Amino acid sequence: MKAKSFILTLFAIILCIRVYGQEVVAISIPSHSSQEGLDRSQMRTLESVATDIVTTAGYLSASSSWPYVMQVLFIVEDEHLLRGESRNLTLVDTRLALSLHNLETGQIYASFSKRIRGGGKDRRAAVSKALALIDPSDAAFGDFLAKGQRGVVDYYEKNAAQIMARADASAGRQNFDAAIATLIVVPESASYYEDALEKAVEYYRRRAAAQCRETLQMVKTLAAGKRYAEALEQLLASDLGADCATGEDTLIEQIAASLSEEERRHYEREREERLAAERERNVGLEHERQRINALVKVAEEYFDQMTTTCCDPEED
Repeated sequence: MKAKSFILTLFAIILCIRVYGQEVVAISIPSHSSQEGLDRSQMRTLESVATDIVTTAGYLSASSSWPYVMQVLFIVEDEHLLRGESRNLTLVDTRLALSLHNLETGQIYASFSKRIRGGGKDRRAAVSKALALIDPSDAAFGDFLAKGQRGVVDYYEKNAAQIMARADASAGRQNFDAAIATLIVVPESASYYEDALEKAVEYYRRRAAAQCRETLQMVKTLAAGKRYAEALEQLLASDLGADCATGEDTLIEQIAASLSEEERRHYEREREERLAAERERNVGLEHERQRINALVKVAEEYFDQMTTTCCDPEED
């Protein structure tokens, strides 16, 4: 009997940058992944299997949304009922299909599928057995990930000029998050990785400067309207950074006469704590791990805001 496919789509990207010395494969499970047929326990099992495949192959697993996606499909293709004298046995023929996609171009860098038969007292037990038979240490999974990574690197090498130009164009429009996100996913093994990282750091600092100017202008507007309490609150709520301190000092002097002594002490205490934290971050920014982490955080936030649909299979 032809059974309706049970499909769970997992999204992932081979980042091809190093965090703590490991290549990263980031896995994200969108809420719309919950498909009819797999119960919550089975979905968690498949998620765990996907993570184990990644980590067993020597990659660092993470959860995030990125421009490259690894689609993981678990499909029940056929179901058979074997009737016995004492009890019946349900058999399911399933297929685990993996493919690495580029969301922008639709290009598939690598694909792999494996068929698994599971058996149990009913359909649910048979599907659970099939999931349990997936071996994350199967060398074929590692080969798939390695092939996909080679495809990603090849794409970035062939399109180096366009990628750098796209980032520069985004920065020119003051869309620094998009510029950083474009560059931070350039593979470490790409010939222009260091140039891309240096540019990303430049855009990160320009982003901070733009945020500083925007916030200070807002505070000036509030102060000009004698809305001093709101101006103070805006300064406290904004993480402006050490580079913005001079402008902040000038503003606080301008509105100081209208602040109570208690309000001024509160502001200065909060501001000093933020500046101390920023100084620590700035020191760390010169080190590779902290520098990449700061950029990745911006890229994560940018990609998380993007709504993407990819590779949704048709139901049989």
